[in-house]
Amino acid sequence: VNPDEFYVHKPTLEAGRPSVLRRNLGSKAIKMVYHSEPGEGKFVETVKVEQEDRNRFSITDAEVEELAKQAMIIEKHYQRPMDIEWAKDGDDGKIYIVQARPETVKSRAAANVMERYLLKETGKVLVEGRSIGHKIGS
Repeated sequence: VNPDEFYVHKPTLEAGRPSVLRRNLGSKAIKMVYHSEPGEGKFVETVKVEQEDRNRFSITDAEVEELAKQAMIIEKHYQRPMDIEWAKDGDDGKIYIVQARPETVKSRAAANVMERYLLKETGKVLVEGRSIGHKIGS
């Protein structure tokens, strides 16, 4: 899954002003929805996203800012960067925080160290998604 990305400027958000700096539209090929016929413990299913929905952002700037406010509250509570997962309910349209855990990759990176990797050859792409970091997977 290649999701939409939103960048929020925290000091501007704290000042109560519009704070979304940048938006990147993801491909969003699939999504999870409530199962059409729940049974045998299956309550959600993965379905393809309609092209019309793939061509627009999944949430509004107002929703981004509300989500960012909630993320800042969680980070303040735990006093560290957090990896926060959320979901937008297809029935009531509300956004729910579903999980929060300490962020372990970006916050540990040394600010003055840059590693570069070079692919020596290419192969068939098996999966696409959003990476955390800049290393090469195999």
